[in-house]
Amino acid sequence: MQNLSISDKLVLPKKIAPAKNIMDEQDVISNARELNLSSLICHLYDVRTFLVFTDQNEAELTASKRMSSRSLKKRYIMHALMAGKVVNSTPISDGCAILVTAQPIDDWISTTGGKVSTKLFDLPTNVQTAIENSAKVDSIRIEISVRADTSQVQITDLAGLGEFVLGEHREDGRHITALATMQEASLNDRLIAVGGNRIYSFMRDQPNAPGYMRATGLVKHIRISSNGNGEWVMEILTDSTERPMFKNMNIKEFLLLQRRFNNLQFGSDFIQCPNWKRVYFMISDLVLMRGNYRFTSRGLTTESIGKILEDESTEVRPFDGSFDRSLPAVVERNRDGETIVHTLESLTIAPYQSVPPEKSFGNVPSAPDVRDRYRQTMEMTEAAQLNGVVENRTLESFKIRPSKALKNVKAYCRKHPTIVDFDRKPIPIKDKHQWMVKGKFSCPAKIDRLVVAHKCEKAQIEKGIAALVKDAGFKGMTVARTEYHPIARPQDLRTLAENLGKAAEKQPNILLVFIDSKTNETGHRFLKLFERLHFIRTQQLTTEVARTLDAQFMTRLNILMKMNVKMGGQNVNVISQTPKLSEWMGQKDTMILSYDVSHPVPPKRMQDKNAKATKPSVVGFSGNYGRFIDGYVGDFAFQHPRVEQVDSNLLKSRFANMLAHFQKNHGKQPKRIVVVRDGVSEGQYEMV
Repeated sequence: MQNLSISDKLVLPKKIAPAKNIMDEQDVISNARELNLSSLICHLYDVRTFLVFTDQNEAELTASKRMSSRSLKKRYIMHALMAGKVVNSTPISDGCAILVTAQPIDDWISTTGGKVSTKLFDLPTNVQTAIENSAKVDSIRIEISVRADTSQVQITDLAGLGEFVLGEHREDGRHITALATMQEASLNDRLIAVGGNRIYSFMRDQPNAPGYMRATGLVKHIRISSNGNGEWVMEILTDSTERPMFKNMNIKEFLLLQRRFNNLQFGSDFIQCPNWKRVYFMISDLVLMRGNYRFTSRGLTTESIGKILEDESTEVRPFDGSFDRSLPAVVERNRDGETIVHTLESLTIAPYQSVPPEKSFGNVPSAPDVRDRYRQTMEMTEAAQLNGVVENRTLESFKIRPSKALKNVKAYCRKHPTIVDFDRKPIPIKDKHQWMVKGKFSCPAKIDRLVVAHKCEKAQIEKGIAALVKDAGFKGMTVARTEYHPIARPQDLRTLAENLGKAAEKQPNILLVFIDSKTNETGHRFLKLFERLHFIRTQQLTTEVARTLDAQFMTRLNILMKMNVKMGGQNVNVISQTPKLSEWMGQKDTMILSYDVSHPVPPKRMQDKNAKATKPSVVGFSGNYGRFIDGYVGDFAFQHPRVEQVDSNLLKSRFANMLAHFQKNHGKQPKRIVVVRDGVSEGQYEMV
């Protein structure tokens, strides 16, 4: 076992051993491979990279944050050191300012000054094409110097270039081992390396989303863990991943391909186009290219390019070639605060940038089948040379060897609770987690008046409603009376809902069923509005469903399960497989509460850098303070945007309301309260 040096301050959190009597134990193959590390001394150096132009001016790339610079620097540094035989084995570059070698090169630095210069035409083609404005570049020069602070470190020292967060098994992307496992993929022209842990190899066009591609690849993580014997193990975890990307194509062509933009009107009437906001939304924050020059767009202009160019107060980058002055233009605001305008024809979308979820328009990848996911992971691990079989020059240079076999681990699966009906008969859990109650509901509801409001002819739906009422009897529900009310105009539904709200004061068990065509998109909204205004319970059915309801058993069951819960009943009982929890539930003296916070999408980087989110965050609550001790009631509230900590006054008021309802429904206050708080990391435990 390798001797990993761990700081005394970094300790893995203690994990509670699973209760064997409520867990099923299984041996499974994990997605982790053990990394065998030798106690190799690594040598660290500082690197600076310069572009030398034909006019002898220079531009340093070391601190550049432009997207192409990191890849360019890494490729060039590798080429210069290997071609010049400065090192005998593959070094590691973070693509920024740090170089890691397996052998020291101090003597070479003292002899040559640590400088290597290469003419542009002597560079590999893939390096030449990555250079911006290559026609004006004469050569590239790197300068390597010995680090003033840490010049040597053991590869097993986890504090090498960055610290691990042991509790959550996250690695610093600049750690030596993390860099080493990414190096070969980032230099492989057949692979696409994104960030510090994602590698893609397979791209395919999206037929239902022109201008998009779907990328299949690998996501990897480095973690350390204890094997239980006081020894530390370093592992590499791999999993398949997919994500939509923008296609590298002309920006005007991209917009015209979008199905949602078919009605675009380029020209003088562009500002009047109803889809203008959609177009602005697509362009804003998109990384665009003009030749090798990349920038982040700030959106489209509302004026024609001709009018902008005629405005002498606007700084404009000169364009090569002709362009249509009637077209809208893309606005760029650079770091110096200058406003630069580009025509649509002169720009292309930078390749391999991810499509944000809010811009995917339903094209977010779905979870693959488990077998496909495993196959993709194995294929990509081999392509990235991380499976311990295919030779990886970087890992061999630093004596890092992934195990050929995946790690076997113990997995614990909590036993499923038993779901029973009225007669305490177990209900099998079907696919899609829908329980089909064959017998009676565990607590059937009572309906004094089933009021059917319909826009179609009564004869078309009467047979289906009769079948629904008959099935309700089989499930133990009581439907005392069924009424039919034709709805000729929207005001009729409003009047009916208002009358039912007044009648509910004396006869509370009233359910309003509204039957309307599925083509009416506003019917359901008005129904729910009347529900809140007049405190009545409602259920909507489409005319198309109601007409065939007598022949659709599963549809009737699904509707009855909703109706039963809305009317205060309970469909099934849940028997926990945890003995202590079952005991607590039986005594009806334990209240279980849970809450979580959902945040709005972050504000877009528009012209105003201080823009703040305007939509509130939503706090969701749930607890067993209703009529049934094993039934849970949901609630929600709003608070300040993007604040994870729940407002104290909101929390107090909601908990007080839950306790009051628990007292009302169960005749006593709870002896114990279990709080479940989701969506927090270990660093937020104290806050919670």
